[in-house]
Amino acid sequence: MHIPFCRRKCGYCDFYSLPVAGTDTGLMSRYVSAVLCHTAAWRQKYGRIAADTLYIGGGTPSLLPPVELERLVCGLREAFNLPGCAEISLEANPDSMGDGVLCAARQSGVNRLSVGVQSFDDRLLRVLGRPHTASDARAAIKRARRAGFSNISLDLMFGLPGQTRDKLARSLDEAISFSPEHLSCYLLKLEPGTPLYEGQSTLLLPGEKEQTEQYELLCARLNAAGYEHYEISNFALEGMRSRHNLKYWRGADYLGLGAGAHSLMCGRRFSYQRDVGSYIALALAGTTVPDDAAARAPLDAAEELIITGLRTSDGVDLHEPALAALPNGPGALLPCAKRLSRAGLTSVRDGRIALTERGMWLSNAVIVELLTAAGL
Repeated sequence: MHIPFCRRKCGYCDFYSLPVAGTDTGLMSRYVSAVLCHTAAWRQKYGRIAADTLYIGGGTPSLLPPVELERLVCGLREAFNLPGCAEISLEANPDSMGDGVLCAARQSGVNRLSVGVQSFDDRLLRVLGRPHTASDARAAIKRARRAGFSNISLDLMFGLPGQTRDKLARSLDEAISFSPEHLSCYLLKLEPGTPLYEGQSTLLLPGEKEQTEQYELLCARLNAAGYEHYEISNFALEGMRSRHNLKYWRGADYLGLGAGAHSLMCGRRFSYQRDVGSYIALALAGTTVPDDAAARAPLDAAEELIITGLRTSDGVDLHEPALAALPNGPGALLPCAKRLSRAGLTSVRDGRIALTERGMWLSNAVIVELLTAAGL
């Protein structure tokens, strides 16, 4: 579920989002109504779709007025067949995590928060264009705990302009001090069209060696603190992996709602317009699957299974039926994987290939080699 509103665009963000004033509640209310109308159209056509996870991302979902957030979550829970044990996640920014929003989230059934901290260094936050300070982040995390949230994920970034290993270590140590159940740690990527991309010639960006050392540092720090490195950018305490995101990486079906949201349903891929006005019109018209939805070819499904499966520490099971579509067959992956294992990049056990921690850092090159061996 995509909420495309934010207080302002961050310097690195290329996601579809629309900066709005916190007082612009009319547009946000109309958008929530459109999403619920769209949801009703899905339910009318396909019945109460069973799901065990719900993820509300953005943008900044916590920017919604509390009454609209509660209306949205309760409406989605009513429309879909969500059991009591469902994982319901909400992305939130520290500057919009007031007591009212947190209370509305809890009362509506949200049981997991993903907090966009990015850094506990105020200078780096300013470089990124973040709308909060380190002090805001500390206070927001404490408020979330007081509100009763026992499953909190913190987002951090590394490879930032002017960031050193010592600065990263301090942010990591501070994040760990809050005992979050989950951390997502992303390398800064400069996307065309973003302010940081356009101004990169003036940025003091860490080189490849420094980026590698920062990655090794965060892995070591988090592993020592008891966090499992279960996906390239994600770490979790035992039993606290993101159940929702694991569905993407394992190739399961998912339904995306909202402007710019993508879906994979019953072998078909489709997305909605990256425009709030167009999405509202589509939703009010009762459209569910767009006319341009594309069927996923068996070969594409096999390639995606390799790419996404290798993102996780569980890796890829060569006995997966979808891999039978590979031109050279799934068995062709084994010799390549064993060669890469001698270089410390993969592990091979009982017909399952997974990346090592070093392999995760070099995942793009490793995955290309495996896809080439498969005949892709």
